[in-house]
Amino acid sequence: MMTIAAMTEIAYHAGNSPWPPLDTASKWFDRASFVLAFTLLVGFSATVVIIWMGIVKEHHWDLLREQSVEKVAALELETAKANESAAKANERTALAEIRLEETRKGVAKKRVLVSHAPDDPESFFLAMSIMGALKAAEWDHGYLGETSASVKMCGANLGGVLVLSHSVSNEEQEEMPHRGVLPKDRKTPWLALTDALWESIGADSTGFATCPSVPEGVLQVVVAPRRVFLK
Repeated sequence: MMTIAAMTEIAYHAGNSPWPPLDTASKWFDRASFVLAFTLLVGFSATVVIIWMGIVKEHHWDLLREQSVEKVAALELETAKANESAAKANERTALAEIRLEETRKGVAKKRVLVSHAPDDPESFFLAMSIMGALKAAEWDHGYLGETSASVKMCGANLGGVLVLSHSVSNEEQEEMPHRGVLPKDRKTPWLALTDALWESIGADSTGFATCPSVPEGVLQVVVAPRRVFLK
């Protein structure tokens, strides 16, 4: 009230003549009205944006929550598959240990190097299991990690478990299958190891071959994803 009274007094000072002049008052009235209208428009726009972006923000959070749930489910599935692979590998290990233990007598053991395919949990677990079986049977062994490209060229890209040797000796040549008949109780390290893995893992997933990339005097067990045969 005091402010209005003061403004009224100022407007009618100087002999009851309104101040400021009409053109000045009209100019500032128009400007103030424009500023007020603009301010109201900005406030209204800000309110609309706040409500709109709030809804969009909530939608984004909902999507992120859904994606998080899907990622957790995918990780749980991968964990379950890894556990299943480990369980299968452990079963094969038990059989391999028995077979390798049976070869302890009468076999001059060679050093065995173990490698596996990259980015394949089942191959990794099986390679670790084979190393455990070799250790239990007191075979000298070592871990190479991922199979090298040169060794893959020797047939390791076919899949399954492959026992590689640099070359074939005369004794090994005599123990090779003859006319489809596989000799029993083979005593050369290369073929005895192949037989042990063959019986524990399965003939369809186990094989042997020569490979010049494997150093002389050692064997290499290569583990890759299991073979898939077309029917």
